Amino acid sequence: MIIRSAPQLKIISLEDARDVYIALEFSEMNSDFKHILLLALLSRLAIASFMILCTLPRIFLNLQVDPGSDVLQFPLGERTVYTTLLEPFTTWDSARLLSIAFFGRDRDGDDVYREQAHAFLPFYPLAIGALKRVLPFPLTRLDEKESAVLSGLILSALSFVIATGALYDLTYTITRVHRSADAAAMAKNVALLFILNPSNVFFTTVYTESIFSCLTFCGYALWARGDSLSRNRKWLNQLQLQLMAVIFWIMAGYTRSNGTAAAVYILLSCLGSIMGEIRNIDTARKSYALLRTVFYGAATLLWHISLAVFVSLPLAYHDHAGYISHCSKQIQECQEKGSVTNDFQKINPVCPGDTGKWYWPLPQPIPFT
Repeated sequence: MIIRSAPQLKIISLEDARDVYIALEFSEMNSDFKHILLLALLSRLAIASFMILCTLPRIFLNLQVDPGSDVLQFPLGERTVYTTLLEPFTTWDSARLLSIAFFGRDRDGDDVYREQAHAFLPFYPLAIGALKRVLPFPLTRLDEKESAVLSGLILSALSFVIATGALYDLTYTITRVHRSADAAAMAKNVALLFILNPSNVFFTTVYTESIFSCLTFCGYALWARGDSLSRNRKWLNQLQLQLMAVIFWIMAGYTRSNGTAAAVYILLSCLGSIMGEIRNIDTARKSYALLRTVFYGAATLLWHISLAVFVSLPLAYHDHAGYISHCSKQIQECQEKGSVTNDFQKINPVCPGDTGKWYWPLPQPIPFT
């Protein structure tokens, strides 16, 4: 007779069970994350293909379409298949951004071009120029202008994919604190809504929407990860993540003027940190806890104000440079002509012969961009 021993059950601790649950949850999140990124990339290719598809009749019928005198368009030169395919991505703001990336802010001493170009913050055009120099476009038959357009499209597509991933991570990090069971599903749904947003065409063409969303969402995702750290691991790691977030927000603020709004979020986060410390005062050791809270509040306030100032610097610098380049000379000419007659006109001068042209807002730092 064979006697078989009963199977032994292994009893695991709550900590081990939590680790297993987190591992399973991370595996599910990782699978969804890959699918989301793939869908974001495919959506950019689909929208760009649809825009190009609309130009095919012009290629086969050799149609010359005048977009109109009121439509800005980046000139691509001699008509070829490449120029016809890339032309849908070169109008309106794309024309301004591509001109800045290709010509810079000074074009043949054109003062009007210089002032209008300054309305666009320079980070995205600089990124297009850098990518154009890195990618091996000379191996293709694209010329310099066509390479600039294609660089902008590649940059927008990659930025959109990264922005989608950062938004997924941000949503998951925040949601798992309060609704851990639904965190992965909610992050997936938010990312899908972002991919299917009605403004998709602006996130596909040579506009700043994609790269601005990428930089902004990456900053918020890093900041949220810092806030989610447990208290005993928080200090150094949180400071590192906050510094990384601020770097992304500085680049976002040098891409679009509303990137500076992250400075407001930093100050609100500071207020939340201080209020949380006040709520956790140990009443048993009140004097020590009160002293510790005062020190913590002062250090936190100084740290967050410094970060907010750094985030605000790009727009402040850009506006100041614009004022020096395009406003101070005109104000001096107005004063010499005697056209500045009252305090209101000193703030908003209009020179004779330039009726309706209001110069850069004063006093600073009201943004022009």
